[in-house]
Amino acid sequence: MDEENVRKIIASAVGRSTHIMNYVSGGVDSMTMAVLLKKYVDNDRIHNRFLDTGTLRAGEREEVVAMAAALGLPHFRV
Repeated sequence: MDEENVRKIIASAVGRSTHIMNYVSGGVDSMTMAVLLKKYVDNDRIHNRFLDTGTLRAGEREEVVAMAAALGLPHFRV
């Protein structure tokens, strides 16, 4: 799938004014979605939150927080 198709799919799913609550666990799926949202949606509409799945290893929470900061995920909260 090319980049333009990804943008269109995301735009059609979230609309033009909807705020998006995205939960990030640190896994590939949630981090990929967070990065795609950051790239294709107005960042004022994205609200990323850390999701503790209850299966994290010691220190993994801190790694996810550091990764979110390094990626510049908008409105990231723990």
